[in-house]
Amino acid sequence: MQEIFPSTDVIAAELAALRTAAALVARGASPRVVLESVARHVAVAVEADFLEILQFDEHDRPRVIAAWASRGDRVLALERWALDDDRAARRIATTRAPTREDAGDGGPDATSENAGERHGIRSSVGVPVLLQDRVWGAIFVHSIGDQPLPDQTEARLLGLTQLIASAVANSHANTAVEELAADQAALLRVAELVARGAPPVEVFAAVAEELGRVVNAAGAKMLRYEKDGMATFLASWGSLEAGIPAGTRLSITGTSVTGQIFATGRPARVDDYGTATGAIAALQRSAGMRSAVGAPIVVDGGLWGALVVGTVAADPLPPHTEQRITKFADLVAVALSNLEARVALHALADEQAALRRVATVVARGEWDVTSATIVREVALLLEVDGSVLLRYEADETVTVLAAWGSPDMTDYVGQRLAFDGDNPAAQVWRTRRPARQEDFGDARGTLAELTRREGITCVVASPVIVENQLWGAVVVVSTEPEKLPADTEERIGQFTELVATAIGNMKSRLDLIESRARIVQTADLTRRRFERDLHDGIQQRLVSIALDLHGARESLPPELERSRAKLSGVATQLADALEDLRELSRGLHPAILSEGGLEPAIRSLARRSPVPASVRLEHLPRLADPVEVAAYYVVSESLANAGKHAHAALVDITVRCHDGRLEVTVVDDGAGGADPSLGTGLTGLVDRVEALGGSISVRSPKGQGTRLIATLPITG
Repeated sequence: MQEIFPSTDVIAAELAALRTAAALVARGASPRVVLESVARHVAVAVEADFLEILQFDEHDRPRVIAAWASRGDRVLALERWALDDDRAARRIATTRAPTREDAGDGGPDATSENAGERHGIRSSVGVPVLLQDRVWGAIFVHSIGDQPLPDQTEARLLGLTQLIASAVANSHANTAVEELAADQAALLRVAELVARGAPPVEVFAAVAEELGRVVNAAGAKMLRYEKDGMATFLASWGSLEAGIPAGTRLSITGTSVTGQIFATGRPARVDDYGTATGAIAALQRSAGMRSAVGAPIVVDGGLWGALVVGTVAADPLPPHTEQRITKFADLVAVALSNLEARVALHALADEQAALRRVATVVARGEWDVTSATIVREVALLLEVDGSVLLRYEADETVTVLAAWGSPDMTDYVGQRLAFDGDNPAAQVWRTRRPARQEDFGDARGTLAELTRREGITCVVASPVIVENQLWGAVVVVSTEPEKLPADTEERIGQFTELVATAIGNMKSRLDLIESRARIVQTADLTRRRFERDLHDGIQQRLVSIALDLHGARESLPPELERSRAKLSGVATQLADALEDLRELSRGLHPAILSEGGLEPAIRSLARRSPVPASVRLEHLPRLADPVEVAAYYVVSESLANAGKHAHAALVDITVRCHDGRLEVTVVDDGAGGADPSLGTGLTGLVDRVEALGGSISVRSPKGQGTRLIATLPITG
């Protein structure tokens, strides 16, 4: 027979649940922590095998937010499921009344499958948790024994739902107050930036950072929608910045948060980016984003852009995140409400993106690509018809280095044109300042005539200054009757600074290469002179002394055998010293290289190598002396390292000419671990090869041998 009144143990468990909940709420614990603790005490109080506390979302889908079981392996780890799939949860949501289901009781909807039946549940009781007169969620307790849950289970649970509701309300209230304070502080910091006239870039970056921090997201972004169906990302913050950095332009097609906001003009969320489509979703997914929430930025009644936050956590962002983001979006909209400010911000965002693209190309040091990128980006950003990059020459001409747009001036690229007469290029040459011309009717000179012939109506030129010297000019042109904007000169100036940087970097690199080449050349000449002095001086004298010594020994009578033996010993030592001198001479500058070329010199190195070496030489012609010397020393140093440091058993040498370059490959089977950065002889090889415009690579994993490849341009 079931007990009518609960035992003292049950009452103690109920009191323990109340005390625990009160203590956790007082300490400011999150609702989830409070409910997980309460779940354990409630399950004991009602003598259930396991228990779940469910919360219904805005779509009436329940989610298990706390659970307890007498056996840990029986806790249900359920994701969200539709109410139509669970009759018990559906009844609580619709009737706001307790519900019970016992196996085989023939209750309502007994033929439909309940989620619990898939887990061997014998008896289930659920009661609603009401919060502010709405069904916030439910408590379900289950039994897997032979007997159903006691009849008074519903009443006991109803008595405890107020505890659950209070815990949720108090925790939510504490959380809401903390979030409100954090939101207000963050908004105030951004508002202060706007009030003191901070640059838009700084404001945008602050918005993204403050927003990301207050909602505890892994990343936050501010973007602007374009007329061409693209989105420009103006600011990016957090670990997800690597996915879409500021300045990026992407198509808004797809089901990302960005795309949904553009389509609806309303806040949007994606709780699972695994199924989202489009370029933006793909990039965000590759950066690790799991879910995101965003809100629109509406300026003067029109959709201007959006703020988006994302997370890499498994759980989606809280349901009220949209409201918090909207507060920031409203503040941004206020800052953008002035039309003139908005136009300036558009231009600045475009400018930043263009400058970022140019800077990226400049950093790679590829001049042909850099010059073409600069003229294209300048023309597109300033919305002019065309642009040209000029370099001033000593004979008062300009060389056209790159051209883009209309009229098509690519035929002039590489040509040198006189800039005499009336034209902006001549004005820049004289003043080193930006110049413009809007009337070429009476203008004189080659460039003026070209301008009239091509139908150009306005030209603006800005100087490129490198190391305080006038180097060239960036020129933009228009064929329209309207004048180019007054700030055109200033906006071109930012690109000319990048041009100057690119040229300065290139000049520094050329100066370094030339300096290295001079050092290598001087060292080679010194070596050669020293080798010649040794050969023609000391070496010849020693040979002469050896001959005299041999003659003196032969002139001694036979009875002076001891003296003859001593002279023979001296002659042997002298021969050894002479051979050492010849070896030293070959190391300074091998005569065989000068006389026979690279092929016999390398074969000679292989024969004298302390490590057995195989040689493959493919049709080597005589090459320029610096190239042959560099290749010789690459092989010589590699063989020395293979014997001295790598303790190799075999070396393979391959030298071949192809595509206008000499390639030297040396592979050994030694200990590996060679590193040119450690200041070994390899460092000198790198300097020697790069001084000739070549390159050298070393792959030397420990225990796997060394592969060295040197590539040299064939200059003769």
